Amino acid sequence: MKSTVTKEFVAGIFLIICSAILIVMAFTLGTREGILQKRVELRVMFDDISGLRKGNSVTLLGVHVGSVSDIQVVKDEEVYRVLVALSVYDTYLNKMRKDAVFTINVDGLMGPKTVSIDPGVGTLPIDPNLVQTGTPPIDLENLAKGAEEALASLTSTLEAAEADLEDLHYISKTLKRVIDRLEEKIIRGELFKVF
Repeated sequence: MKSTVTKEFVAGIFLIICSAILIVMAFTLGTREGILQKRVELRVMFDDISGLRKGNSVTLLGVHVGSVSDIQVVKDEEVYRVLVALSVYDTYLNKMRKDAVFTINVDGLMGPKTVSIDPGVGTLPIDPNLVQTGTPPIDLENLAKGAEEALASLTSTLEAAEADLEDLHYISKTLKRVIDRLEEKIIRGELFKVF
């Protein structure tokens, strides 16, 4: 009977110690990974979000500082726009200025969309109660079309230049023949000979 009580007591102590370690680990990891960190909501208005989704990363100068918490299509002055709510760690809010720039970028070459924040250089801090204005994302499709048009224009210019070079080459050969003939006549003394 004594050994049963001792085993139960040891098992209970072991369970309490394990639970305490688990709670300490969860709290430590949660604080480090941002799970338990206080967050502030910033709202940013975009014309187009190009595939941004709820849960995507928010970075400040490349450092992960939060995530996209909500996306809504809203009517803003007779035009539909996209209001994006960003859940940002409170500790990074004091690093952002009133002139901060919010841009949607691609994480890597083909990765998910992220909201990148350039903190700004002004002296006034950002006001989390005001809706910020985001800059439009780089539209790779339009950029590729523009590059294709520029390449086509460059190709036609090079083709025209090649034709001009061929004409110049022909003129150069003809001039060389004329100069050679004049030189021969000068050497033979026949250049100014009339009869």
